[in-house]
Order: sequence, then C-alpha cells, then structure tokens
Amino acid sequence: MNSWVEIIIAIAVCEAVGVSGAFFTARAIPTWYANLKKPSFNPPNWIFGPVWTVLYALQGISAYLIFHEAANVQALLPFIIQLILNGIWTPLFFGAKKVGPAFFEIIVMLIFIILTIISFYPISQTAAWLMTPYAAWVMFASALNYKIWALNYRESSRIMLAWYNLPMIKAVIFDFGGVIGLNDGGNIVRHIAQSMGIPFDKFQKAYYECNHLGNVQNLPWEDLLIEVARVFDKDPATEKRVREMVRKHNSKRYINADLLTLFGALRHSGLKVAILSNATSELRKELERDGVAQLVDEIVISGEIGFQKPHKEAFDVAFKKLDVHPEEVVFVDDSPKSLEKAAEIGYLPILFTDNDQLKIDLRKTGVRF
Repeated sequence: MNSWVEIIIAIAVCEAVGVSGAFFTARAIPTWYANLKKPSFNPPNWIFGPVWTVLYALQGISAYLIFHEAANVQALLPFIIQLILNGIWTPLFFGAKKVGPAFFEIIVMLIFIILTIISFYPISQTAAWLMTPYAAWVMFASALNYKIWALNYRESSRIMLAWYNLPMIKAVIFDFGGVIGLNDGGNIVRHIAQSMGIPFDKFQKAYYECNHLGNVQNLPWEDLLIEVARVFDKDPATEKRVREMVRKHNSKRYINADLLTLFGALRHSGLKVAILSNATSELRKELERDGVAQLVDEIVISGEIGFQKPHKEAFDVAFKKLDVHPEEVVFVDDSPKSLEKAAEIGYLPILFTDNDQLKIDLRKTGVRF
C-alpha cells in the first residue's frame, strides 16, 4: 500500500475519534457547558475544534511512523489504549456530564500518553516528539477539567464527593427556626389558617408576601402573623385569638441540644459554623441568652442586614463574614423555599428533617466530623 495512503488512513482513524465526540459537544457546549462556572484560563470555545483536529492528525502521523518502523501492532499498544480513553472522555464529560469521573479518566489517559511517548522514543524520535503537543494539551485539559469540577462540583454526584473524601467544604451554615430552635407545637402558620377557616396554601402565600416586614423591617414575629391574619379578617376578636395562639406556641420552643454538639465536632474538624436566619434582631439576644452564640463563628440575621433568604444578598453577607466562596458552603434549612436558589447562588443545600438524617446528608457532601 502507498505510504501516503497509509498516513491518510492513520490520520482518519484518529480524527474519527474526535468526530465521534462531536455529537456530545454540539449539544452540550451551547447549553450545559455554557452555564458552568469556568476558571480564568478557560479558552474560548472556538479554539477546541482546530486544536484537536491538528492533534489528532499528529497522532495519526506518529502512529504511522511507529508501525512503519516497528512493523508490529504491539508497539502501538499504549497508543491504542490512550486513543480509546480519549474517545471515552468526551461522552463522559459532555454526554453524561460526569465532571468528576471525567477528571480521573483524563489523568489515566495522560499517563498512557506519557507511556506512549516513552515507548515510541527508542523506535522513532520524530514519532515521540509529534506526541508531545498532544501531551501538553491534555495536561492543560486535565487542569481545566479539575478546576471546572471544583467550581461546579455541586452538579456532580454527591456520592462521588464522599467516595474521594474531597476537602471542598469549608463552612456549614444553619437556619435557626426549625433546625436549631424547635417547637413541639407544630406549624403555627398552618394552625392559624385552620382556626380562621382559610385554606393553608392561600394563607401561606399571604405569609410569604408579608414576611419581609419581620425578616427585613424587623417587625416582631407575633405582629407579622397579625398582619397576615388581617389580610383575611380584621375582627379584633380574631387578632386576640391569633396573639394567644402565637404566645402559646412560643412557650413550647426549645433548643436542639443534639445539634449543638455537632457544631463542636464540625469546628473541631476545621470547618466554620454559622447561623443564617430570617428573623428580627431579637434572635441575637435569644442566641446569646441560650449560649448558642458562643458555639458558632458568625450569626447573620435578616432583620439586621436588610436582606432575607432565599435571596442571594443574604447569603453573600454570610459568605463574606466567613471568608468563603459559595461552592465551599453547605447550607441547612427546614424550608424548601429557603433552598430554592441554591443552584443559582452556588452553595450545597440540605433540607433538614431530623438530626440523624442531617448527619447522613453531611457525610454525603464529603464533610467529616
């Protein structure tokens, strides 16, 4: 067979690996990949196509030289393995969107590229040198893969974080009401709605529309609930009944003592612990009175900062006080609404149900205590 034909076939085989991955990149780059956080050294998307085209061509020429000199396929074994791994990486990263596993896969691929260069060198130095730009680019791609994973690991499997015990989390932030401060009286908002004969979803909607009065404008919680009740009934008798219900409910408050012991364990392991709560400034006095304040690194209260959860500004205050990035934080809250912007803001959310489940969920994020 003509040598030029052999070279073209060798290049075509390598280019085919790249073409097979185009199915995944064409779909993912303008959508999923475009929305990922990327490091400052991330190149523009248009560079990848031309670079890989050249690198696949160089690989094909290199493989041809080795096969021509050694005249046996065995000399190409490391090359074939790395080419297969190359073909796997694109569907793993862009197709399955498994950014973490893709990083480990590309490291294995890089090892086989280096082994290929080492094995090629005694046979053809030219073939070995033709592989070096490819090795350099894959080193760069490995660093880029890792950094994207680090910046966006919340999109990866939580189980992966636990498997590899990655020390990414630097702080755990807790809500107060329903997490640290508990109440055996049940959901007071639901109880008030029932006592007034108002459908809960309708009453709850009014509550969410008014809760900024307490969370941001520092209106006492009892007065806030009165304002919500007045949306449906302005009868003074109703107001009196609601106040009695709230005071009775408040008398049943208690501190989640088991959770406070976890605070010490988390801080002992090197993590920062904080409280971020939608509440009035009275909460700080309560935390100091109950000895909770001394167990945490920071306390952020919506009534003191003028911002409330789930809005980003409230979380930004907490992140700044703790000197952490959003992706380094686990936030624990008992309200799904407070966690609804987790992906947008960047922290890892945990919906609190009880202490035992919380410990399980924390360990899944890679937190050790």
